[in-house]
Amino acid sequence: MVTKLPLEIQLEIAEYLMPEYQLCYLRAFPHLARLFGPRQFKPKGEFMDNILHTITALGGEDMHRRYHWSNIKRQLELRPRLALDTAIFTDLIACKSANLHIQNKFNDTPLMNAISASSLTFAKLILDKDPSGINLTDQEGRAALHRAVEAESTAGLALLLAQPGVDPNMVMDKYRNRTPLIQCLWRYFYKGAELLIAHRNIDLNHAAGDGDTALIMAARHGQDDLVRRILDRADVKVNVNDEGNKGYTALDHAIVGNHAGIVDMLLGTDGIRPRWDSRDGDDWRRNPLYVAARAGAVNALERLLKCEHARVHATNFSGRDLAYYDIRNPRCRRLLLDHGALPIDSGQDEQT
Repeated sequence: MVTKLPLEIQLEIAEYLMPEYQLCYLRAFPHLARLFGPRQFKPKGEFMDNILHTITALGGEDMHRRYHWSNIKRQLELRPRLALDTAIFTDLIACKSANLHIQNKFNDTPLMNAISASSLTFAKLILDKDPSGINLTDQEGRAALHRAVEAESTAGLALLLAQPGVDPNMVMDKYRNRTPLIQCLWRYFYKGAELLIAHRNIDLNHAAGDGDTALIMAARHGQDDLVRRILDRADVKVNVNDEGNKGYTALDHAIVGNHAGIVDMLLGTDGIRPRWDSRDGDDWRRNPLYVAARAGAVNALERLLKCEHARVHATNFSGRDLAYYDIRNPRCRRLLLDHGALPIDSGQDEQT
């Protein structure tokens, strides 16, 4: 019956439908998509979405992806819908009244929705048409790059990073000053971190709200490859001595985690300043030998003891042997003794 109505009436019906029902309506009558005007694109509902928000959030690959692993029959049924939704979306964004970067109540854009839903076909169509809104943020400070990280979408992240105008250092205002790179490491999304580290405009020295940088987080997580990628960026001066949360450096975290390979890389980096002689107040506890021995990090301790400036006989403010103070791990104790450390009962009490 509806197909027999004049086009003006069909479009008027679409005007009064909520966006999710507009999508169903267009799936039944796809020829109307190219005729949408300002009244059909008008945001509606509690969240002030329009049809572009809805189709990018509910259509496309995401609906297809949900069933690909569990229901082959359903996957085959959704393939024609995927093609139909793509054709509808192509017609919608070709309309003069289509605002590709319209924001809803939460400041979400169609591009953000497409990235979050892993609907990369829609995301590519938007970016090909108008990439100017790629750095817009929602009310929580998340840009499309942050959405790709949250979705752990390597393909989505690569698509966004390939855009000339993308800012890879956008900060999430309400999430502890985290950039997409910091967010990747915080979420253990290491493939995404690799893509961001390789970007020409990445800020590798950005510190999150707690002071941790990408190098500190990669060292703490024991990610040798990521640490190597960061240190190998010849065009970026990485601050290897930055102190993060509670004053620990990347080297400290690598030592505590017993990540001997990372310890080697950091010690071989120009400008590294291990705190061999820290003695003021509690700073003596930052001595790399003490940190390794106290943490029971045998492999890291072996690497440190090979360093030219390692001082097994360094003492704390009370005169006790710094590297041997309160060391409970027997293997660490033996390593220190083999390198000349004094047992606690061999005269240190007399020295104090």
